[in-house]
Amino acid sequence: AILGPLRELDTVAYLRFASVYRAFESLEDFEAEILMLRAEHERT
Repeated sequence: AILGPLRELDTVAYLRFASVYRAFESLEDFEAEILMLRAEHERT
């Protein structure tokens, strides 16, 4: 599972990779992932 370590290392690279790996199909898919990343960042 590369997504976890990549998310820790580089969030932009993570988002780009996740968009292909998870087959994002819409802007809403990106928005949902970004919201999740922001929520995680705020908890730390």
